[in-house]
Amino acid sequence: MEQLLRIHHTVTAFSQPDAIKAAQVDIDSEIRRLNDCICSLKSRKNSLCPVSRLPPEVLSEVFLVLAEQLQAQDRFKVDFKWISVAHVCHLWRNVALQHGRLWGKIDMTKPDRTRVFIDRSKGAPLAVRQSFIGSLAELPNALTDPSYRYRELHLRAKEGQLGPNVLQVLNSPIHAPVLESLVLEVSDTLVEDTLPPTVFDSEAPALTRLQLQNVRLEWPASIFPSLTHLSIQ
Repeated sequence: MEQLLRIHHTVTAFSQPDAIKAAQVDIDSEIRRLNDCICSLKSRKNSLCPVSRLPPEVLSEVFLVLAEQLQAQDRFKVDFKWISVAHVCHLWRNVALQHGRLWGKIDMTKPDRTRVFIDRSKGAPLAVRQSFIGSLAELPNALTDPSYRYRELHLRAKEGQLGPNVLQVLNSPIHAPVLESLVLEVSDTLVEDTLPPTVFDSEAPALTRLQLQNVRLEWPASIFPSLTHLSIQ
């Protein structure tokens, strides 16, 4: 850096434009190099903290417990406050990014975020908990892609929107072999939607919990052989 300052010490705001431009480019390059050095030193310093004694496997489980504790009590909402752990330091960010289960709770109303979370979940089971207000135009495409990985599917819609948007998707040939919990709720009591017998291609072998509000059933009992909890309102 001292050499750089000596090279450009004669360059001032009154110098030729080419000389000023060259000096600015060199200085910007040196600033980037020094910032990289500072980041490396900070990472090295963090590596000496007591918490760095934890192996990544243990640290990722701590993050998972935190995410579960911060999860909203509303079964239709996903709380993302836990993501702040990925902003603490480089190590914690890498640990969070490598732990697929952390990214398994999906917010379908934000398509860009949905794709990022699905990619980062690395094949882990997915929990979709969502309350929709307004247009559901983006929902069908978001639902069909990773359906075979759903562990939880909790959807709430207003004004009867669940029928023309979600139900037509569930009636398509999508598979949910690991789905354990399905909650569908329509808040408009004047509109009653119907789940067809072909839902999930007539097979959801792992489903143990089914909760419906203002949604009718037209299924044979054989579709859900593992069902242990049923609530219909």
